[in-house]
Amino acid sequence: MRHALLLVVATAAALPACAPARHPSTGVARRPIIGGQLAADGAYPEVVALIDLSYGDPGAYFCSGTLVGPRLVISAAHCVLDWSGDQYPADTIGIYVGNDGRSVPFAQTVPVAAIYVPSTYPPNGRGDVTDPVTGLGRDDDISVLVLAQDVTGVTPAAMLDAPGLAALAADTPSLLVGFGATTLDGSGDDGLKYFATSPFKNHTDYEIIVGAPGQPDTCWGDSGGPAFLVDGANRILVGITSRSTLDATVGCGEGSIDTLVTGYLDYIASVTGGAGADGGTPQQDAAPQQDAAPQQDAGAPDARRADGGAGLDAGAPRSGGDRSGCAVGGSGRSGLLGLLVLGAIVAVGARRRRRD
Repeated sequence: MRHALLLVVATAAALPACAPARHPSTGVARRPIIGGQLAADGAYPEVVALIDLSYGDPGAYFCSGTLVGPRLVISAAHCVLDWSGDQYPADTIGIYVGNDGRSVPFAQTVPVAAIYVPSTYPPNGRGDVTDPVTGLGRDDDISVLVLAQDVTGVTPAAMLDAPGLAALAADTPSLLVGFGATTLDGSGDDGLKYFATSPFKNHTDYEIIVGAPGQPDTCWGDSGGPAFLVDGANRILVGITSRSTLDATVGCGEGSIDTLVTGYLDYIASVTGGAGADGGTPQQDAAPQQDAAPQQDAGAPDARRADGGAGLDAGAPRSGGDRSGCAVGGSGRSGLLGLLVLGAIVAVGARRRRRD
């Protein structure tokens, strides 16, 4: 995970960024945790790779995630949605528990049964912005993946609660873990689990900044992965890797905005029936439902966005998409035009690896 400069197109910060891996609808290049170290075999087993199953066996990673219950993985919304907001079908994503996500036989993955994303996540824009300089605010960039079977032999991570957040001081070290690449051209340890330490910074109720210029940082391919608070032998999930700060001058290496899991504990409980994170069987809806209509309750904790999206809903997963939202060439595989557009988009954006 080396520091690298990336040409920044002036309009990039205003554009939504697809995350980097093998799914066809996300035309983004591969990137890493910057300034980290290769994890030892078996280290951080609760940090998992999201594996693309759509191109045949074996599959490859495209995002990271954290096991918070035997059947529950927390990742980023932008990892499981295309630009049009359509969700990838659950049966095209597998969960891999291990350290090498580059070529994973389907038999080594855990099937995903259902995926939940807040209806307020804006796939083509930004959500509420509290700090216009950094872009910190509320994007609802979180996904809840319900697995078809228990993951055994792994202790799930705890999630930071409100008292824990109140006690979290600025500059407390965080532990970053993810599967991102280690060079811009993907020639390094792309798909291997890396880790680094970087400080927690300021936060809102829904997002937190991790790192700063000159500090280790997450990058594309690490999307959805954790920023942990380490308490003795325990690793507590605090942040979910989302995107670069708005004022970043390079794609990675100047700090990231993470979704703050504390702000979504009620949402996670609502879509899992309150049982997913503590070992029970998550609640499952029989069929997808439409998101609720927007309500005029802007002062409420789960206030609807000005962009017209409905608030957090505890309904069924969104329906599957056609995978065309981020594809640049019509086929889902990026061409030269895609690479040019990519230069404008990924400089300061989401941190998923492309699914191509």
